[in-house]
Amino acid sequence: MDEQEFDSWQGLRPFGSQDVKQFERAVALASTLWDPGISHIEHQLLAPHPEIPVGFDLADFRNLQQQLQVLLIALQRKPPAHQTGPVLSTMNPEIRAGTESFTLWEACYEIVRRAIALLEGGSNLG
Repeated sequence: MDEQEFDSWQGLRPFGSQDVKQFERAVALASTLWDPGISHIEHQLLAPHPEIPVGFDLADFRNLQQQLQVLLIALQRKPPAHQTGPVLSTMNPEIRAGTESFTLWEACYEIVRRAIALLEGGSNLG
């Protein structure tokens, strides 16, 4: 992702207190959905639908989905050989759910996608 894409994602406006609140809610939602680790992520993927944590709404899930989309695009544009530190270590685990396999971030995105489908009325769960 280049600077223009980031600016267009942010809507070309200054980063404000509402953005901080949305980010904090996204972090709280993410930690609830994916912690305590890989085994919980696999459990979420194998379940008929993800566990929806109390206190979060569809807007929270959509915000998290948007942030994950940006991350996935950025990771796709930078080959793994050029990634270092925490980014590289999170790309390595292969997460299996039945016949499907995901990178860590793809698995996280899939959980959020399925949760949104459930909250929207159950369409596109599979």
